[in-house]
Amino acid sequence: MVVQELPSIVGLVRPGMLSLSQFGGLDLVDDPEEIGIKGAIDLLNVDIDRRGRIRSRDGYNNFLSSAASQRLNSLGVYYNVTGTKQLLASSVDAGANSFLAAYTTAGASIASTVTFNNLAQAQFTRFGGPAAEIVYVASWRVVGTSANSVRTWDGAAWAVAGGFPANTFALDVQALDNRLVAATIASNSSRIAFSDAGAPGTWTATSVLDLTPGDGERIVDIVSWRELVFVFKETKFFVFTGNSAGATGLPIFNYRPVAAGVGSIARGCSIATPTGVYFLSRRGIYRTTGGDPTLISRALDPIFRGGLSSFFSGSELNDAAVSVCQLWWHDERLYFAYPSGSSTTNDRLAVYDPQVDMWLLWNIATNGMTTFRASDGEELFFSYATGTNDIGRHSPSFTDDDGTSISSYYQTGWFEQDGRGRRLNEDTYLRGVTVRGSGSPTIALLTDYNTSDSLAAVVTLGTNPLLARALHNPSYKGKLFSTKISSTSPWSISGIKIGQYP
Repeated sequence: MVVQELPSIVGLVRPGMLSLSQFGGLDLVDDPEEIGIKGAIDLLNVDIDRRGRIRSRDGYNNFLSSAASQRLNSLGVYYNVTGTKQLLASSVDAGANSFLAAYTTAGASIASTVTFNNLAQAQFTRFGGPAAEIVYVASWRVVGTSANSVRTWDGAAWAVAGGFPANTFALDVQALDNRLVAATIASNSSRIAFSDAGAPGTWTATSVLDLTPGDGERIVDIVSWRELVFVFKETKFFVFTGNSAGATGLPIFNYRPVAAGVGSIARGCSIATPTGVYFLSRRGIYRTTGGDPTLISRALDPIFRGGLSSFFSGSELNDAAVSVCQLWWHDERLYFAYPSGSSTTNDRLAVYDPQVDMWLLWNIATNGMTTFRASDGEELFFSYATGTNDIGRHSPSFTDDDGTSISSYYQTGWFEQDGRGRRLNEDTYLRGVTVRGSGSPTIALLTDYNTSDSLAAVVTLGTNPLLARALHNPSYKGKLFSTKISSTSPWSISGIKIGQYP
């Protein structure tokens, strides 16, 4: 049996009592006994702040005034200097009538176009110049190997963008020269092109590059971060550092390859953030600032590579449906939507906080995500992967999911300490669990790998935002223990004390 050293977040209140005042994120890699009470071996729909206090997650509500006629997938935003704020969306349809739409901050439709064909994930790229503020939209088709024509939105109408390279499916902006960077699909899937500086409609034939053609991989995505541009293939990426003038006066596009064996595997699964560029590979989620990438999803390794613990109630990523995965950055956190088990739509949302290196897991089913200022503050908006053809607005204002209760739970690892710092060779008796918080969660104390607790009980705490203490005091006997908190209504907990005696 592993002798567990109590982490710093656990203190001895008095002999025979443990105090848990900080909760940790999901850990599917380490031994459940080594995790102890410093982390979770299973959780769903909880949120943990940076002080370690835990609660049920916020909910969401429908945003659109009326649901769209087709399921929406990708989202974007349009802002201009006059204060206009609009939410943009694309639909996905098996026929030839997919559309783009623009909505007001109240969720009312402004204008839409139905000229897209078999639309897959779309990319909304904002571009500003002296004369206009435009959003460009590029996408490929669900079937075939060609892309749709690039579209534009100027705040009032959709239009076809002229002059773009044929079969452009990905776009971003090179900030140093204010150029658009385009990737194409079909005849040359390793080629990128640069528009003229400040002229997104002008594409010079010499401003193109082929990136390791013939390697059996196509360009998957383009991401701009600070002064750099990242171009992703599946097992490598290229970092463009800026342009210089050649002897003939033509620009030279300077770049370096990063052949570390990992790259982005799906459209919409690379994202620029204040802390770097995150991307989804076959091995998990990585972060780079232009050099060798760092794996940041180690705690979730079994979701990507298999071998889930029997204590975890979730499922692995469905590799066969990886093309629907999405990454987004909102409020200093990374959001990863993915299909689990046999699902072909995103039914799980993994949330990563890089400041405390912590993962959470929610059951919000989302196709695409964006950050939108519908009012004064920024909120996470997402298109529904199941249910109505609507857009969700995730906010602390909502305590359920569009009228559906949120089922949440959190289970610690297994601990065997009796509060005196000695190894246990005999059963320990635990008596009394004191909880401080709000709401009415169910408190269970599981023993010796059991999955249920016949003595579990609902404790009545304070009414948010007021906190109160409650005591759950039956007796438990065992060598290993795990605490589980669960509820279908909102709750928060700032601390738990567990009484013990030999």
